[in-house]
Amino acid sequence: TRSRAYGINDLGQVAERVSNWDDVNQLTVDRNAFVWDPVSGIQLLPTLGGEGGAWGLNNDGQASGWSYLSSDPAAFQRAARWETAVVPMTVTDLGALVNTNGVSGDNSTAYDLNDDGAVTGWSLYDLATTGPAGWNALAPLSLTD
Repeated sequence: TRSRAYGINDLGQVAERVSNWDDVNQLTVDRNAFVWDPVSGIQLLPTLGGEGGAWGLNNDGQASGWSYLSSDPAAFQRAARWETAVVPMTVTDLGALVNTNGVSGDNSTAYDLNDDGAVTGWSLYDLATTGPAGWNALAPLSLTD
């Protein structure tokens, strides 16, 4: 088992990912997002259907990261935002950007967020182009315009 801490907020809560290592295929598997805090310890975060990882954490208990939409190895990875201060905790698919031809990318990741819940990361614009992205009020925004 492996774990990695990626983000910390002013309350000492930490956004992390825990995973296992497949020696046969030389791959990281069973990745799960979680938040650790000094009071509650480890709290596993819900997913969009598959594996996930948390990268950022703000002072309101919102976490950012990614989750696969299903357990299928070919599933799309999506930027995700978790509400960890509510019971039960919730996860939201932040989506992916749409290019000027109306084609939506399928994959995205959220890296960090501020205390207003605005998120930064990257998104696939179509089948081959990635770029910086942001999400505010759950709408993806291109950061290259």
